[in-house]
Amino acid sequence: MAAGHGGGSREGYRDLELFIASVEDPGRAERLAIAIPGRGAFRRFKDELARWPGELERWHAFSEERQRGRARSWLAAAGYRVLPVDHRDS
Repeated sequence: MAAGHGGGSREGYRDLELFIASVEDPGRAERLAIAIPGRGAFRRFKDELARWPGELERWHAFSEERQRGRARSWLAAAGYRVLPVDHRDS
């Protein structure tokens, strides 16, 4: 999967839309929504998010979880059983 794009631009773009819908500050959400139409959407989105470090961190966690979910779904569809990972020993 391409880093930051969640396995494809269509899925990645949908992640942007879902994340924007979760932003509590209406002004921030509007700025992000304005940033994503057309070519260069991911770059403009991340550039806009850089104004708010907390939102940028939240985006990274959100995006990673969405990518993991897609990977788990793909593996399950391919017949693999996905086991939970215990990160406490890391």
